[in-house]
Amino acid sequence: MMAAKRCSRAWLGALAALALASPVLAKDADIRLGLHFPANVAGFAFQETTDYESKAPGLGYSAYYRSGDTWADVYVYDLRRKDIPQAYDEAASKAQYGQAAGDITAAAKQGIYQSASAAGPLSEPGFVCGRFSIVSKAGEANDSVLCVRTWQGKFLKVRLSGPAGTLAGKTIDRFMSAWAKP
Repeated sequence: MMAAKRCSRAWLGALAALALASPVLAKDADIRLGLHFPANVAGFAFQETTDYESKAPGLGYSAYYRSGDTWADVYVYDLRRKDIPQAYDEAASKAQYGQAAGDITAAAKQGIYQSASAAGPLSEPGFVCGRFSIVSKAGEANDSVLCVRTWQGKFLKVRLSGPAGTLAGKTIDRFMSAWAKP
């Protein structure tokens, strides 16, 4: 009888520990379309995942990261295309970068931003990147970096943003190098 109670208590303790750990594990990281979204990337903490795929197949998923007043969205998607290269392909990455850059300027025309303009290219190994100056609807000036690459038959897109003048080269380099070979 004593052994049964001890076993029962141990079992209940294990179940309680598992129940308490499960929500923490679910929030710490996620895996979507084969891409692991770590709990922490270069000092940026994972916040949440957004599922676009279930409503619009091909649009994939994004993970939102935050570090102070700087934030990042990391997207993985395939646009339902079967011709995306498995490894980094500069031509395909440039073409998708052009589409994504056009989406940013179109967002300003649609009133999502007050304004959005390209602020020049940016060199990050394994990505096609550029800088943007964006003014939010509330009038807040932000700098944003857009980077795109092909990865395992999908596109990997990163938007790293923060208040104008605060997005330093080291922050960009550290965050982007973590995604150069996910």
